[in-house]
Amino acid sequence: MILSLVTGQTLAMVSYVMFRTTPLLLSALSAIGIAALLSSCGTLKKLPSVSINVPFIGDDSASPGNDPFIPYDIRQKLTPGHTLDVDIYTGQRSPDRIFSGNVLIDPEGNGDFGKIGKTRLAGLDATQAVRAISSLFNAQRGDKILNVQLKNIEDLPLLTINGSVKQPAVVRWFDTASPINILPYVGGRIGDGSAVYITREGRRRFYPNLQAAASSGTLMAGDIVTYTSDL
Repeated sequence: MILSLVTGQTLAMVSYVMFRTTPLLLSALSAIGIAALLSSCGTLKKLPSVSINVPFIGDDSASPGNDPFIPYDIRQKLTPGHTLDVDIYTGQRSPDRIFSGNVLIDPEGNGDFGKIGKTRLAGLDATQAVRAISSLFNAQRGDKILNVQLKNIEDLPLLTINGSVKQPAVVRWFDTASPINILPYVGGRIGDGSAVYITREGRRRFYPNLQAAASSGTLMAGDIVTYTSDL
């Protein structure tokens, strides 16, 4: 009986103490939380700023990932904002790819080829652009054999036709393109030759005549077709 009475009194005192002290504890905890929050805000303000690099496309590209699409037609001149998809190789038997990527023509009209440098491309057609790119790389590297494979301008796939033809040019690629049916686009052959070379991924393959070249399969975007005058 006495033990029960003592226990009851003890519980009553504990309840009273908790009732009186709980608001104080809550106030203290709230103050601690606010102080911690303010402290963390101060810490955040002291954090160093982080720089974010814009992503780039391809191996050597100077074209940003958010490059805008600007329609292009093979008959028009290049303008700032156009993007060229280019592979460049040196050598023939064991070609070495020295550049691969997308090149955006900047507001000043130049194409940036990274460590090789810049060259003006705005105002040129696709054929002239290939020559300008070749001149830039030859001047900087001195390569005797250089293949500039212009695969696309924007979303337009391309072929390069040169050698013994009336009007060497970069033309639009189509899915049935062959060394025979692309000749009208450059005015036909000149000279007495019948052989043709097809360069793909830097490798130059020889065919003794158009029929042999055509039977090897259709051409691909970026191919370089070279007609000979003496073979």
